[in-house]
Amino acid sequence: RANITIVNAPPKITGVDIGPTNPTVNDRLTCASVGYSDPDGDAEASKYTWKKGSVVLGTGPSLTSGFKKRDVITCEVTPNDGSVDGPTLSANITIGNAPPKITGVDIGPTNPTVSDRLTCASVGYSDPDGDTEASTYIWKNGSVVLGTGPTLASGFKKRDVITCEVTPNDGDDSGAPLSATIT
Repeated sequence: RANITIVNAPPKITGVDIGPTNPTVNDRLTCASVGYSDPDGDAEASKYTWKKGSVVLGTGPSLTSGFKKRDVITCEVTPNDGSVDGPTLSANITIGNAPPKITGVDIGPTNPTVSDRLTCASVGYSDPDGDTEASTYIWKNGSVVLGTGPTLASGFKKRDVITCEVTPNDGDDSGAPLSATIT
């Protein structure tokens, strides 16, 4: 009579899923194994490694830092059943542009007359990617567009309420517009 020992068989996965679909530097990246199976019925204890090129950024099922716009980030998943590893699979995702924001709009001069040139500026421009401001401007008198650009020299008269709408832009994407008015 011979004795044999049944050894633990390695688990496997069929793929790797990274989210969200279109991430930016503001997002928490998540990684999950797809199709985990273990011939012995052992519970999943998979291992995660996040990389940018050959540089390891972290381990675990999520990553919140270490990446910037246009980086290609890889998540490697090694299926594990608590005892033995299976073959590693990976997936990549490219970090996209995060839109900029402004906190307000400033119009000057404070008490303009019809002979003044009005100026408009964004206040508190910030861009998570560090991109340079390329905001756009629209001047309106009611619903009538008077011009674009950061200054307005004509198209208004005494008692008109003039609005300047600023849309923050970083050269790639636009953020939420804000506006201010002056009489």
